[in-house]
Amino acid sequence: MKQTPLKTLSIRTKLIAGSILILILAGAVSGCYKAPEKFLINLQGNSQNYWETISKEFPLPENFSISSNPYGEELLPEIRINHYLPPKIIIDEESILLNYEYLIPVTDFWNPVNSIPRENPDNYKLVTMKQISLPEKGLAVEGLYPGDSGYPLYEATRISLVFPEGSNSGNTEYVILTEWFNNIRKRYKEKHSVSPQISWINGVGDLMLQRGVED
Repeated sequence: MKQTPLKTLSIRTKLIAGSILILILAGAVSGCYKAPEKFLINLQGNSQNYWETISKEFPLPENFSISSNPYGEELLPEIRINHYLPPKIIIDEESILLNYEYLIPVTDFWNPVNSIPRENPDNYKLVTMKQISLPEKGLAVEGLYPGDSGYPLYEATRISLVFPEGSNSGNTEYVILTEWFNNIRKRYKEKHSVSPQISWINGVGDLMLQRGVED
């Protein structure tokens, strides 16, 4: 049976329409899949333990992963965990304080020096409070002791979220990561809202040789 031009045109139209429909469906299916975003982690010094603790309590958002190629050409968001020692304590309002610990200059116990200027702490050995032991003693810094307002010597670990220059603050990646980071900020802000309590023990008396406590 010979087909008329009208019927031939109708068949071609149906074939074209069917092809278009297949392409639309294929696009819809592929659009439902979203490859994981790459998420660069930049750790400094002995910060690995901090990241392990944070990532357990605050897992990375869905579809984000750590980049296996931190030196690739693509610019990626970074999480930076930095460890600062005096005098290079950097206070960045956008970063989060993870941990800090007082440092105390020490000298020989018989050294008459009891306080040092803040300008030259590197002239003395700096240790944490738990590390002070005889025959060394801790020194004040311009009359200030750990726990006093303005005491300058401490080590700090801070975490920051850094986006590539020119990032759009309205895009999905930016919003999701910022919300995740702010949850971490809230947690550590509560943790450090109360200053560590330091108890001081004072002793007054004379040294009397060859005399026991019971006398």
